[in-house]
Amino acid sequence: MFERLLHFVEGEVRFIAKDGFTAAFMTACKNEETVLRNVSVTEEGIAASVCWRDYKRVIRAAQNSGMLLVVSEQTGIPIILNKYRKRVGIPVGALLFSVILLFLSSMLWSIEITGLETINENSFREYLEQINVKQGVSLGNINCNEIEAFAEGYGESILRTTVNLVGCKLYVNVEEREVIREKDGYIRYGDIIAAKDGEILKADVFSGDSNVRVGDAVLKGDLLVSGAQNTPGGKTMFVEAKAMILARTQTSITCQTGKNIKVHRIGAAKNRYAIRMFGVTFPNPKNRIASTSYMSAETGVFPFALVRIRNKELYEDRVSLNDQKSFLIALTDLAAASVDLLKNVEVCDCRICVQKASQVSVEAQFVCKEDIAKQVLYETQD
Repeated sequence: MFERLLHFVEGEVRFIAKDGFTAAFMTACKNEETVLRNVSVTEEGIAASVCWRDYKRVIRAAQNSGMLLVVSEQTGIPIILNKYRKRVGIPVGALLFSVILLFLSSMLWSIEITGLETINENSFREYLEQINVKQGVSLGNINCNEIEAFAEGYGESILRTTVNLVGCKLYVNVEEREVIREKDGYIRYGDIIAAKDGEILKADVFSGDSNVRVGDAVLKGDLLVSGAQNTPGGKTMFVEAKAMILARTQTSITCQTGKNIKVHRIGAAKNRYAIRMFGVTFPNPKNRIASTSYMSAETGVFPFALVRIRNKELYEDRVSLNDQKSFLIALTDLAAASVDLLKNVEVCDCRICVQKASQVSVEAQFVCKEDIAKQVLYETQD
């Protein structure tokens, strides 16, 4: 497949050489440094193909050996270009098409606005036209950051806007403020407080006024985002604060294991017998560990089975452990207790401290990166 594609790009001429001296023709082609492909002997003469740019050499070799060349087929890009080289309309039309296409691709042809709920879309489009954001303008005049800043000045109902230019289409996504309406004489709003102590790594505030910056140290219960939001017009709006506050926190988990612990051992097994009728065993075995075997005819007309139940009794005992065994048990308990923590946060560092006394204590200190934003809702009449 690749070879055929290469021949099409280079151009290929298929011909038949007849009359004259065949050996002299092949020698002349070799002297001309011409490579013949697909050479075969036919009733008319020698059939072969050659690269389009080497065909003139083949002609000279045929003239020197007295052969007559008959071209049977010409294929490839150079053949097509050579055939239409005098037709000026085709390249001129292709050039004009490219220029028109390039010109049209440099203009804005569509504006898609999403996220509007209370704002009229036509009114918002007319507002954007004040900075020449409309269909037909040049893409070089489109600055997404300037459009975002200008759109947020439309009114207090707009929280933020996101503008993206993809090809010749402009996407404008508007996020409106979620205002907590007054109900029964009360105004309901919400704050974001810190759920843990930590150092702020990232603060993404979606609604409300932020009281923290990256690098701040906060304590559990500190106010991070206020639901009483000040608007550019100087008014105060009560909103339900929403934010994602990533912070570096520390969490400690401790597990202890005594050196004398209670265990359950399996006692001697005892055989008991019961009757199983219609899928029910009488008496029903209530021991926690039991193995059963059947002598049954449950596929017959009258389903009946004789069951042997081998009960294994459990009893409590106490064993003494050395420090290594106590450490392994405490470490296993620590791993089980850390499962929920590892699912919800990103652990950056972990330090394990082991203390040995009358009991073995294993303490793990996790340095985590997690969202400490906790929403608290309020109601007020003022």
